[in-house]
Formats: sequence, C-alpha cells, structure tokens
Amino acid sequence: DDIARERDRFERVIAANRDGIWDWPDVKQDEMWWSPACYKMLGYEPGVIPAKYSAWGNLIHPDDQETLRQTSVPTQERCYVELHRKFESRMKNKSGQYRWYHHRAIIDHSEDGVPIRMTGSVADIHDRKTSEIQSVEEIRRRDDFLAMLSHELRNPMGAVLNAIRLLDAELPGKGEVEADNKESGPPPHATRIIERQTKHMARLLDDLLDVARFGRSKIEFRKQRVDLCALAEDVLEAIDFEISAKRQILRAEICSGPLCVVADPARIKQAQVNLLSNACKYTPETKEIVYSIERDESDAVITVRDFGEGIPKDLLSCIFDLFVQADESLARPSGGMGVGLSLARSIVEAHDGSISAASDGPGKGSTFQIRLPVTAGLPKKSPPSPHVDFHGCSLLLVEDNEDARSMLARSLQLH
Repeated sequence: DDIARERDRFERVIAANRDGIWDWPDVKQDEMWWSPACYKMLGYEPGVIPAKYSAWGNLIHPDDQETLRQTSVPTQERCYVELHRKFESRMKNKSGQYRWYHHRAIIDHSEDGVPIRMTGSVADIHDRKTSEIQSVEEIRRRDDFLAMLSHELRNPMGAVLNAIRLLDAELPGKGEVEADNKESGPPPHATRIIERQTKHMARLLDDLLDVARFGRSKIEFRKQRVDLCALAEDVLEAIDFEISAKRQILRAEICSGPLCVVADPARIKQAQVNLLSNACKYTPETKEIVYSIERDESDAVITVRDFGEGIPKDLLSCIFDLFVQADESLARPSGGMGVGLSLARSIVEAHDGSISAASDGPGKGSTFQIRLPVTAGLPKKSPPSPHVDFHGCSLLLVEDNEDARSMLARSLQLH
C-alpha cells in the first residue's frame, strides 16, 4: 500500500508539473526516461521520439551544442563532486522552430566521484528569454544613439564656446562693463551667461558620451599612483564656478597627505566633481557643503555632505541608477538628466572601489561616500617639460566642421 501510494503521488506530481522531467539512469548508456511534459513542450506525442540522450542532443541548436557538451556529464576519466548543473539552450520543436529552454539537473556519483546518473527538468523560457534579448538590444541601440547624439552635439558646442571667447575678447570696454556690474548689481554680462550655460551643456554632453562608452565597454583608464590630497585642489577648482554661482559655502576637510590610490586621475576627479555638482544642485543658495578626504584603515574615504533637499528612502536603493532623479517633473528647479551619479558609480567600481548614499529623508540633506583601496608608495614625479620654441612654425588644423574649424583658427590666432 505504501509503495502504491508513493507511486500514485509521484505520477500526480509529474502530471501536474508543466516542466518536463527526465532521468538518465546510466550515463554510460544512451537510454533515458522522459515525462509526457517533455514531449508536450516540444509538440510531440509521448514515445514519438526515442527517449535517448543522442535524440535529445540532436534537437539542440547548432550554436548551443558546445554549451551542451560543456554542461553534460563529463567523460568517465574526469571526476566531479558537484551536485547540480543548469544551462539554457535552444531546442527545435515539431514545427521546426527553435525555442529557448532552461535545463537543470542533479548528479549522482560513484564512490570514486565519477558521475553515474543524472536526473533533471526542462522548462520553456522562450518568452522570457526573447524579452531579455530584446531588452539587451534596446539598451545597445540606446547607447549607440547617446554616443552619436553626444558626439554630433559636442562639435558645434565647441564652436559656440570659441565664438563666445572671441566675442568676449573683442568686446570694447569689457573691463568697465564688468566693474559697473559689480558695483550696481545688475545681471552678469550677456557673454558670461552664454559662456556659463554653454559650458553646462557641454558637460551634460560629456556625461552622456561617457555613459554610452561605459555601456559599450569603451572607456580607457590610465591608472597610476595618485595622491588624493593633491588632486583635491583640482577638484575644488573645477567645482568653484558652480559653488560661486549659488553663493554656497564649500568647506574642505582634507587630511594631511599623501594619501595614494591606483587610479586614473582624470576619472577619479570626474567622479568627485559629479558628487559635488549634485550636492550643489540640490542645496539652496548660501548653504554649506562639506567635502572631506580621510583614511580609514586600508581605504581612502571621500565624503560629500550637503544640507539640502535630501533623498526619499524609496530612492536610496536606486539613486545611482541611470536617469534616476528625486524630482522627475519637467518643472523641477534643479535640472540635470540623472546621469552624473550613475557615471560616478561606474568610475569608482572600475577602480575596485565602492560608493554609497545616505539620507534621513526629504529636507534633511544627503551624504555620499567613495571608498578606494589605499596603495603604498608615492606618485611618480613628472619630468620637467622641455622648452620648445614654436616661433616660425606652421600649424595644420584638421576639423571637418567648418564653423568649429573657423572659430578654433581665430582663437589660435589670438594667442
């Protein structure tokens, strides 16, 4: 009775299971056992195809045969102690179409550790797999578009910046105008506004271009020993314009150096500037932002703390995801595209570091922290640049954008 009851229970479980169940009792032989669901998901009636390993292998897509060989039971000369295996492959059904399936198995071994039996299941995952493939393709097309868009817009932006500098240099009475503005307090001169906004647009485009490069794994890092304490001066200089524009107070707390890490100095500077720019963006005018660098055992710790808008708790877990912003309305006063923090995370993780965000909620400010492994030694000193006299030399300027070429040529002529 117990045997009959267990057999009935087994048959009911097999019948209720939508996944196919199979058993390969002796991996030295070709014979297998397939449940009816194995046949059904392939469009066959039970028994139409012989339940053999060779028949199963013939249904696998040619491009997935190597995966089957690598994940199937190894030859008897090789011993394994693993208990489970799983892989995905395409199999041809009765209509001749290939669909995606997920295979999972357990392995029995002899006393010598040699595989002797496999039992497993197979599930139809075609819809899910197709959706995943489409998502990957859509992401690839998005990254290609962002790279193309950023590149195409970056060229005319350079021409605009050079034109602004030329206009500014040729503007009569510039010094008197700026002096009057400083005393009377009217809006900055028009060229200053154009230059500031154009630089902001150029930086947004640079971030977009870098995001696309990271998505296609085309970012190159020139790593070397970098003193973060010395690099902090460049970081502060890069962010000074934004801080000054909002009359904010930036308090720098830099430990006594050197504090060295192995990094691409330009990229690590970019990650820090992005955090400070984010703090500046979400902190009200005249408020304070704290930028600190310290050592914590084997890590260099870079912290940016602000007392601005804060981050909702439900956004903390995804704040570094691409295009994520606390305020997604078009009327948001802070602006931005939600790429700076994502780019900072990509840069930090590429340097074997970590980045985190913390906030007690809206209106309570936020804290961002970068941790990088400290390295021994000091940065190599750059050799002094040799003096080169370019007097009498001609310069060949190669640029396919006519406006950019013209403005760059005139800018060079000024010097």
